[in-house]
Amino acid sequence: MKIALISASANPAGSGFMEKRVSEIASTLSKKNEVHIYCNKFWNGKSELKKNNIFFHGITDIESIEKGKKSFSSKLSFSVKLLRELKKEEFDLIDCQNFSFLSCLASKLSSKKSKLVFSWYDFLGAYWLVKYPFIGMLPMILEDYLKNSADKNIALSSTLKEKINKSELIPFGLNLKELSKVKKSKKKFQVIYAGPLIKEKNLSFLIKSLDENVKALFIGEGPERDFLEKLSLDENKDVSFMNPLNEKETLSLIKASKLFVLASKRENLNFYAFQAMALGTPVVSLDYSMNDVSNYIRKTGLVVPAIKTTLKANINRLLQNPFARAKIAREQKQLMKQHEIGKSIEELETLYKKLTKI
Repeated sequence: MKIALISASANPAGSGFMEKRVSEIASTLSKKNEVHIYCNKFWNGKSELKKNNIFFHGITDIESIEKGKKSFSSKLSFSVKLLRELKKEEFDLIDCQNFSFLSCLASKLSSKKSKLVFSWYDFLGAYWLVKYPFIGMLPMILEDYLKNSADKNIALSSTLKEKINKSELIPFGLNLKELSKVKKSKKKFQVIYAGPLIKEKNLSFLIKSLDENVKALFIGEGPERDFLEKLSLDENKDVSFMNPLNEKETLSLIKASKLFVLASKRENLNFYAFQAMALGTPVVSLDYSMNDVSNYIRKTGLVVPAIKTTLKANINRLLQNPFARAKIAREQKQLMKQHEIGKSIEELETLYKKLTKI
């Protein structure tokens, strides 16, 4: 098969959920197929690169990415250039990751002879109107159009499958073999969070729920950073902040921590939370209806009501009880064994062959 994978982020050395997944898929499928990745450039030099039998097509140069970051204009520019580049080649199948919708739209417009697959990492639906009250209707309509426009939708979780038409559940995958090699950091924290520092993550709630003697670490960047640092000082909480680290350092710190706490009001696939479980660090999550990680780990008993005193009591109980932590760690680690990346890629390749009849 000649396959095109569309993903703005696709650096094999990166730590993002989407880029890790795309890199693993390309690495495996390129052994028997011709695999092309259309992405932002993560290398210097020409716009096209062949590496480890994978053909990379750099849509946007490094300087433009740094200037635009994740702005709408940068996504629009990527999608317009993607449309032009895709028309230069013919593929048996195009698999576009649903970040952003504009890339999916460009893939749709250029896939006349190719089978088209959309891989869904998130689905907002009516939440668009909450997130963007004045303009949310437009992305909501586009999202609804796209979920009905591919030959097949791939849902990476059972929750997403329920929301998306014509979808097939192929759960997210983790490279458990690589995760087993992670060593604990010498720096140790009792509570850790890794991810963007944005309002949806509800980190102010988490800070207020910590006892003053609990040593916590937040790894990430975002618009809430200054506010959260000031809040932790005002509340006299022992919270350290680190800018995003490379994957090895982040996972090492997560493995050395006693708890990974996710206070998000809305969460779909939190890669660090799932990696924490695979590493043996128990994940505590708040019981919000739009927090899908909570729905996923509910059976392990670490989903707690969104009440500060209740979260504080559960954190303290677990920090003081190593046997309870060990029991939950075993249960969550067992849960992650269902998500070995090799199994997910096998299911994906089977679907590709079924669609293309190759």
